[in-house]
Amino acid sequence: MRTETERVLSASVLVLNRSYIAVHLVSVRRALVLLYREIAEVIYLEDGHYANYSFETWCALSELRSEAKQSIDDWVRAVNFEIQVPRIVRLTEFDRIPRHSLGFNRQNLFARDNHRCQYCGRSFPPHQLMH
Repeated sequence: MRTETERVLSASVLVLNRSYIAVHLVSVRRALVLLYREIAEVIYLEDGHYANYSFETWCALSELRSEAKQSIDDWVRAVNFEIQVPRIVRLTEFDRIPRHSLGFNRQNLFARDNHRCQYCGRSFPPHQLMH
């Protein structure tokens, strides 16, 4: 059975590119490494506004917030400090937009055409078109 720390470290963190476009999801463990190596920064909603934090400033903020922990927040304990788990990080150098390719197969063609026959123009349930 997984411990609480293992559960927290394997949770998902949203990664944005430099233009604030969603790129992918990573584990908390990977997000903390990106923060520590100064490849990314934390994006956090504070008083209705988004704020950016480096690893050092996020650690300092976590130290201040550790006395009034919220039940919805996850925390990771290190040897000398405790840090709040970030939910969104932004890469500081990555500009590219992720490419999404859709596979060319029968099911995707039917979905594209709203399950409509290209010969007669009638719509059919998906299970009748697959055979």
